[in-house]
Amino acid sequence: MVVAEKSRLQFIGGSFRRVVELVRISLRFRSSTGKLKELRIKCVVNPDGSLREKNLPLAMVLCPSDGGWQGAVQNCFQSKFGLSPELQKLCFTVDHQAYSYEETTADSSTIPGIPTVYKTHST
Repeated sequence: MVVAEKSRLQFIGGSFRRVVELVRISLRFRSSTGKLKELRIKCVVNPDGSLREKNLPLAMVLCPSDGGWQGAVQNCFQSKFGLSPELQKLCFTVDHQAYSYEETTADSSTIPGIPTVYKTHST
């Protein structure tokens, strides 16, 4: 197995497959009027400066150095919002009952001819 930055390339049963492990984060809060809201990524900036619509929950690729999905969540809030792990513990509660895990296989759009297994942790 070869470990790369955001994916792993595995050779199993005579063929290659790419494995990408993702963490999707559902950050919910109540507005001042009591309405339940969720943080979502509206769009991303492409390398050419153009915008691409997303409307998805906050997500990131899980790297081996993250120490599991909980570490990835912590690293995400630290890198994207500058929130220290200590501040996160004070402000956020993780709903462990909402956790789910799913594996799907699809043809890779970035590496043609090699199937990609997406391992998705959702919380």
